[in-house]
Amino acid sequence: MDNAVRLTESLEKQGMTAYYFHHKSGLFKVRFGDYPTREAARITAEALVQAGVFSEYYIVSPEDYALARVRLYGKPR
Repeated sequence: MDNAVRLTESLEKQGMTAYYFHHKSGLFKVRFGDYPTREAARITAEALVQAGVFSEYYIVSPEDYALARVRLYGKPR
């Protein structure tokens, strides 16, 4: 969890919206950004890899991930 907190704080200091959460796998994961396209997300993630912020990432579209949808848009009515 400490690593997730540090990464979240680091991303927020760079002006990004970020949060961490406990995944069912037992790991803590960090979500950041709200990008208009998958390519825009990839470009940002690759720049962060080059800057040494993290070494691995994966991209999840909000419509593919229920937790992200709730965080972004609120619970369905």
